[in-house]
Amino acid sequence: MPTPGAFKSNTMDMGTDALKPIIRKFIGQDRKDYAPIYPIYTEEMKTEDFFEKFGELGGFPDAPLKDEGDYLNLAKAPAGDQVDVQPEVRQLAFAITREDKKFNRIDKVQRLTKKLSRAMIRTKERVATVPLNLGFSSTLNLGVDSQPLFSATHVNVGGVTFSNLLAVDLSMASLETAITMFMTMVDNDGTPIVVTPKYLVVHPNNYLNAKRIVGSANYFTNGASGSEPASQQPGTQAWTGAPNAIQDMGITVVPNPYLTDVDAWYLLGPKGEEDNIVFVWNEDINDYIFEDQWTRDTVTSMQMSNVGAWLTPIGLVASSGG
Repeated sequence: MPTPGAFKSNTMDMGTDALKPIIRKFIGQDRKDYAPIYPIYTEEMKTEDFFEKFGELGGFPDAPLKDEGDYLNLAKAPAGDQVDVQPEVRQLAFAITREDKKFNRIDKVQRLTKKLSRAMIRTKERVATVPLNLGFSSTLNLGVDSQPLFSATHVNVGGVTFSNLLAVDLSMASLETAITMFMTMVDNDGTPIVVTPKYLVVHPNNYLNAKRIVGSANYFTNGASGSEPASQQPGTQAWTGAPNAIQDMGITVVPNPYLTDVDAWYLLGPKGEEDNIVFVWNEDINDYIFEDQWTRDTVTSMQMSNVGAWLTPIGLVASSGG
């Protein structure tokens, strides 16, 4: 990936033939991009403030037995977690020289503007995927309990340790384990809550394997050992003859090419139900065009302000792979 710096687009970049008034075609000019991915499973929020503060109230314990004549059983609800989310400013620009504008025979300004917009949209997707990509890091993007998003030693407000982390490749057996972990989660005060998995987010390398797992009518096990996804290729699966209960859950598989770990997989609840992963922005992609009064160069700059963040590990289960 090129490093941003003080560069200008010159006529010589086009080559001498580019100065001739001839018709040119460009490779990949109409190449299709991915449709926006993060809005499928991420809650998007717009803010006019410098940062957003998210807080929760702690819950009460179970009510103890009260015998006749006893005084009131008084309890204090513990303070919940507090999370601050601050959008980050990102900017990129290019400059067109006066000569380049004069000899612009191939609509270079228009093409570069389109490519800059494409880069900003791609960056937006990468920013929104940060909570998942750094979800297993022990040093980056930690939560209020000093744990990564996916951890076996999360501690809730009540002081109870719980896990939303696996370390196995995606298979029917491992997905069933994740679903069980998902559906037995409790709120911060220990109250059982209805949390139903909705999305299975995977890298495209694992997409067909994931589609087989959630869509197969029959339960199967791996017929070969090895790293994912090689062990999941057709012909290496052993069919048990039992029905596949996962098929009835209506889980949607979402391929995300912006994931950095091809073996990692993420089981998420319905968007907005838990608000565990958010994309907060206070400035959408916008451009600013100006002309340098001395050089007559025209500068096109694009800027945005946003951030991908996670608020709570409740409603998420993930694995970094085997």
